[in-house]
Amino acid sequence: MRLRFGAEPWKPSETSRVIAVYDKHDRPTCGLIEQQEHTFLCDCIEGHAWHVSVWAYAEVTDDQVAELTAAEGAAFAAAVDRALRRRSVVAALAVGDRLIRAPNSG
Repeated sequence: MRLRFGAEPWKPSETSRVIAVYDKHDRPTCGLIEQQEHTFLCDCIEGHAWHVSVWAYAEVTDDQVAELTAAEGAAFAAAVDRALRRRSVVAALAVGDRLIRAPNSG
């Protein structure tokens, strides 16, 4: 997962493409992005309506994509939790809808 300083958290690099938005307030807060032929779940895990927010990114399988797409309500929240649990997750801090701290940022 590549993240770029100054990018929008739901489109964290110039090589990212938004392929699904599952939740949004005044901006996307949960969805899928594709980056270099890999699919990632991106989720605002803290600060949905705040100026400062924390985002998590985890690569997901086709089965997880299908589960996320089909789920609603509490089942969707559980599917997001499962997709982020027990795997490598990249976390980033955003201020004003721009990433300010990210590994491999450039």
